[in-house]
Amino acid sequence: MKFAIEQRFRRSAHDVYEAYLDPALYDTFTGLPRLGEVKGLSCTDDGADVVVEAWYRFTADLPPGAGRIVDRQRLTWVEESRYRRSDLSGSFEIRPDHYRQLLRCAGTISLEDAAPGAGTVRRVEGDLRLSLPLWARPMTGRAEGAVVDGLRVFLGAEVPVAEAFIDQKRRGARARRPPLWAPP
Repeated sequence: MKFAIEQRFRRSAHDVYEAYLDPALYDTFTGLPRLGEVKGLSCTDDGADVVVEAWYRFTADLPPGAGRIVDRQRLTWVEESRYRRSDLSGSFEIRPDHYRQLLRCAGTISLEDAAPGAGTVRRVEGDLRLSLPLWARPMTGRAEGAVVDGLRVFLGAEVPVAEAFIDQKRRGARARRPPLWAPP
């Protein structure tokens, strides 16, 4: 199932981009809708591209019958995002820790300033595919839709948390900045 989700931030594209490169941001997403735990794992920067990995645990209730296919306690995954510094865009792939044969999801991320002073639009576009057992295949479309709806809810809830993270980093950076001039 192809999807496109827009997030609207009241911060600049550069600030939003830099926040998503910081593994500490992902730790602040713990407890957002449908996720119990989120951990920023790593950030590798070669100067042109940045690779960020974050780990997620799903905790929402599953629809009836889903428990016959998966154990909710094992619904964890790593999201690998590759960002290009040149144009504030990138790609992502979700790699399940378990049930790799059941889920494939990858796509693109782009950031652009909205109208001057109007913040940033972050677009997440992708393709999510579930490979359910034969007896459950008639439910595949509905199940994929439910996963995408969950992603939409999570990404919406992520915005104010990311904005607070950006604001906190700004305040911290100002507090640690040495004075430009000090009396002799």
